[in-house]
Amino acid sequence: MVFRRVATTAAATGLLVLGGPAVTTGTAAPGATTTCTTSITVAKDGMTTQVPAASLVVGRAIDCRMEPSERTGIDALRALHTSLNACNDANLGPFDGIFGIRYREALGTVRANAGLSPVGVYDPDTRDAMYWRFTGDAGTACLRL
Repeated sequence: MVFRRVATTAAATGLLVLGGPAVTTGTAAPGATTTCTTSITVAKDGMTTQVPAASLVVGRAIDCRMEPSERTGIDALRALHTSLNACNDANLGPFDGIFGIRYREALGTVRANAGLSPVGVYDPDTRDAMYWRFTGDAGTACLRL
């Protein structure tokens, strides 16, 4: 069963990028517009998810951007597709590797629901507004990062 919840304890607010340093989310540094070209595994509450990332960024690799005019990486788009469908009520259909109108509409809805401008791009604000499909031994959950 998939459910949504937002962690409220201090211990649950940190994220760990497996194989890398601890990462926290929040306001992106000015100019954080590196294109998402891959995905990385993020752990939270004993579960993991894949999150779009920039492969050549040191530090905050998950602060990246995707929009139709950019050469988005297939792994980054697949990670986005999985969580939009499973946890954000998107109906993107089967994965086809194309960042098109369905993604723009789904991302615009996620952003609007969070009180952000409903533009159809993926960026650090969109990432923080989304629910992500986490899996682990206990099952599957939709959580914010």
